[in-house]
Amino acid sequence: DGDDVHIAIIEPGNIHPHDIAPREFREQANRALAFAPALAIEPNASSAVTRAVLTNTLDATMEAHIAFDVPADSSWEITPVEVRLRARAGETADQTFDFFYDFAEFAPLPTYRYTLKYAGTTIFERSGSVSPKLSSIPAWTLAGGDGIGADIDLEDDGVEWVEATTDKNSRIDLTKHFDGENQTAYARVFVYSPNARDVVAAARSGGALRVLVGDAEAGSDVGSSADPTYVSLPLEAGWNRVLVESRSHEGGWGFALHISDVDGKLKFSAQPQE
Repeated sequence: DGDDVHIAIIEPGNIHPHDIAPREFREQANRALAFAPALAIEPNASSAVTRAVLTNTLDATMEAHIAFDVPADSSWEITPVEVRLRARAGETADQTFDFFYDFAEFAPLPTYRYTLKYAGTTIFERSGSVSPKLSSIPAWTLAGGDGIGADIDLEDDGVEWVEATTDKNSRIDLTKHFDGENQTAYARVFVYSPNARDVVAAARSGGALRVLVGDAEAGSDVGSSADPTYVSLPLEAGWNRVLVESRSHEGGWGFALHISDVDGKLKFSAQPQE
């Protein structure tokens, strides 16, 4: 520009000032906002809390705009529903959010979006859905095939259970273990709880399934949907058998089940435990 030269570092999707190395800047910017609205949800509770912390280790002012969208037909309430955080170089800003819900009317869940600015320029925009904090179950045992039906005692010695592990999406692919149409498959896992409690479970399936704790049905008709179905699992103190029943269908036969472990004290086993 005349006698002046302006230098910038350009890479796909981004233009950075010349005095900021892209990798270093991105790493610091990625760490600037600690905000993960995965909540410690319990069926017998009605509120949860999360926190957003903006820590500025860069050289200019950073701003974060966080907003929640609560569907009109939702039971959720959030305070505050929108906030702007501002932190100058070397400063920290934070905000606590209170969530109120009715587990009987848990869905639809609120969504969120946030924008992060550096020196007045937007550098990140993110969005997602508020959700319970859930743990995956890596190993199950499966039983199924032509000899399995509603009148079969699943704990009978004649039922053969085989171990199976979840894939990278925490899903059990039943087509890898059973062939044919109009078949029923069962997946079981044993969950240890130090005390009696109700926990949240999120179930996804390519077709309808049932979830049982012991002999009690916790959720039925979990259908194919982009969104999980949330159910309450009543756990007793000690080991509990959690059973998933699924019928074969077209278009990817399988399921995923995640369970909340708010205090980190649950244990999972694919095999029966005393």
